[in-house]
Amino acid sequence: MTLYYDTTGLDEHDIVEKGLPLIEASNAHQWQLGDLAAAFEVKVGRPANDDEATKLVDLAKAWGKPSSTISPWRLTSKFWPKPTRSVDFSWEFYNRARTEIKKRMKGADLDAQQAYGAALLEIAELRHFDTESMVRYVRGIYFEGSAHVSRIPSEIRSFLPPDADFVWVVVSQLKEDE
Repeated sequence: MTLYYDTTGLDEHDIVEKGLPLIEASNAHQWQLGDLAAAFEVKVGRPANDDEATKLVDLAKAWGKPSSTISPWRLTSKFWPKPTRSVDFSWEFYNRARTEIKKRMKGADLDAQQAYGAALLEIAELRHFDTESMVRYVRGIYFEGSAHVSRIPSEIRSFLPPDADFVWVVVSQLKEDE
């Protein structure tokens, strides 16, 4: 296995073209490693010193990786059933979506979180979300961007400087404490 890539004579286009299959393979490997880690029976929590139960750290040692690397692979694979996975989104997209959904729906059961996740994937596909757009959406920011002042409601326009042509607009969900 080669641990380097000979970039001699490659231009920007070549670099992009050579990198894409490597990224796709990396995404596939993260899913596959996560599925393997999810199948590895582990005791959750901190077992007593005399406990012989298999722990995630045992798998981490066997693979030569820190458990902090393996844990997200495992949790992401367990959260997203195989039929929900698509090559349209990176593994990182799914991992971030899982962590954001868990924060937003703290206390909800896994079925409810996964149902929200499935709906989120449909929205992300329709709106062509990248990872950061998806994170903002889950956090309740539904639009963020530049808008001409003429498109702003007159009640709000009165707060703007008279010489403004464009303003930055954020449309988000009103929080209960606001």
